[in-house]
Amino acid sequence: VLFIVIVALTRYVSLGSLLAVFFISGSILIERYYLDYPIGGEIIGLIILLMTLALYTHRANIGRLLSGTENRIGKKKGIS
Repeated sequence: VLFIVIVALTRYVSLGSLLAVFFISGSILIERYYLDYPIGGEIIGLIILLMTLALYTHRANIGRLLSGTENRIGKKKGIS
């Protein structure tokens, strides 16, 4: 749901993907360390790996988002 809302509001798929990954990962970490849910260490390791992979695979998108040149859904390339 977060992904859909972010993409609908901003038209940036990469932003929606990154925020969804970090929201889900953050939620799991909060459940484990603050709410004492019994989440295994292998799941925590996988979450950290997935967050790192998301940052690595989206590094070019992050640069374009920060510079304001990332492509939006529904916009032709090169048109602002």
